[in-house]
Amino acid sequence: PVDEKSVDEISKAEQDIINIVSTDTEVELAVSKDDDDKDGAAAELKQDAKEDELVEEEQETKEEEKVESKQETKEEAAEEEQEAAKEAVVEEKKEVAEEEKVGAEEEVVVEKQEAAKEAVVEEKKVEEKQEVVSEEKNVEEKVEETIETAKSNVSTKSNVSTKSNVSTK
Repeated sequence: PVDEKSVDEISKAEQDIINIVSTDTEVELAVSKDDDDKDGAAAELKQDAKEDELVEEEQETKEEEKVESKQETKEEAAEEEQEAAKEAVVEEKKEVAEEEKVGAEEEVVVEKQEAAKEAVVEEKKVEEKQEVVSEEKNVEEKVEETIETAKSNVSTKSNVSTKSNVSTK
């Protein structure tokens, strides 16, 4: 004969086992759900961290690009200033060379004018010398003519006086 008390105890023990198993399952489910929630939260945190990292990297890249752009702009401005300074120096040198060229040309003109004046002065001196020489020749010719005339007169007088001597005899 089956003892009812034993059956009840067995039944109760089975129910306790079912309850324990059920509770264990619920706990496992709760733990599992909690783990899933934690995993989800962790994944979400990871995703947020990745997004934050990407935003931060993007911000750093933008800042680096700004810095590089400013640096490039400064370098370009410095290069342009250097180029402008070089061009100014070249222009200044050209102007100085042009002024020196004009100065040299003016010097040449002045030298040519002075040489022309000297040539005119020399030519006048030569003309004056030629005039003096010409006058001296004229004077010499007149002196010679005068001498010739005087000789001729002396010779004529001598003849006349000889003639008069002759007629007196």
